[in-house]
Amino acid sequence: MKVIIVSPSLDPQRNVSGVSAVTQFILRHCKGVDFRHFTLGRADGERGGWRRLPALLRRLTAWRTLLRTERDAVVHYNFPLSRASILRDPVFIAVARCMRHPLVLHIHGGHYLCRQSIPWPLRWLMQWAFRGQPPVIVLSEQEREVLARYGVQHIHVLPNAVAEDVAPRLPHAPTGEALTLGYLGRITADKGMAELLAACRLLQGQGIPFRLLMAGREEGDSAFVPAFAEALGAQFCYAGVVSGREKTAFLQSLDVFVLPSYFEGLPMSLMESMSVGAVPVVTPVGSVPTVVADGSNGLLVAAHESDGVAAAIARLHADRSLWHRLSDAAQATIAQQFSPDQYVARLTSIYDQVSSTR
Repeated sequence: MKVIIVSPSLDPQRNVSGVSAVTQFILRHCKGVDFRHFTLGRADGERGGWRRLPALLRRLTAWRTLLRTERDAVVHYNFPLSRASILRDPVFIAVARCMRHPLVLHIHGGHYLCRQSIPWPLRWLMQWAFRGQPPVIVLSEQEREVLARYGVQHIHVLPNAVAEDVAPRLPHAPTGEALTLGYLGRITADKGMAELLAACRLLQGQGIPFRLLMAGREEGDSAFVPAFAEALGAQFCYAGVVSGREKTAFLQSLDVFVLPSYFEGLPMSLMESMSVGAVPVVTPVGSVPTVVADGSNGLLVAAHESDGVAAAIARLHADRSLWHRLSDAAQATIAQQFSPDQYVARLTSIYDQVSSTR
């Protein structure tokens, strides 16, 4: 079976995103599928807005050429419900539909996934993308309920899975008195970077020792990395973009994974950090609460509230038996519920179903 899978660049030096991480997982684990990867999406540091139009027109031409060449291929279209994607992707989806390719739409969170109020042009474009009732993959039952309100019918709940080669955490307690906190992903305001910085300052004021490790790429004109470096000094280390063994080593060094994001799908960085035993301190946004249960395998904190982030970290610092319990439970959650084999079997079943209806 041939499948054209659409995502941003898979080169971590050009793009850091959860969609690309999920795509890489699929390409590596679905061994029985003949994939063609089509790169679509703005690279890190690339300008957006109207300046993107010439590049998008070139990609649209390349898209039509690929679809004509691979006429018997299923199209797996990764579709985050962000403003940029909603404005761009329905056109590419419509071209594939007009050329009679079987479609699978894979939703990956985004600003407008769970919003009650969506500007009508964006709402219309979303509904246009779902025309023809293609199979739609979502990350949780909550997302299924949201999309059902748009009249979407053929919805498959398929949470992200974690690759088996993310090495297990070596048995240990946090080294020394200070907990090692960590963040991995896009470094941008909507990931709660301002709240994380404020929480770190609160912890400093309370005399609570910690170290913060950060990996990923800063977006736009924000300057969070220099702000963390100035405020925390030797307590802060920026690792840049990490992948492969560097990423595994980064995750294994963490005691706590902090993600005070404003909106999410189901972050791969969260699941990978849990798989090696880092305790998640996260906001209950998107599909995050389907994986993290407060006080069971992590701690949930309110979005936009730095006090809650600081209080959760202070609690883990003061109660190391709690840290151990949550760490063990986080690792068990991923191992027991998010198997790569189960993921691959369900995804290939969806491909088979959509291919057979052609």
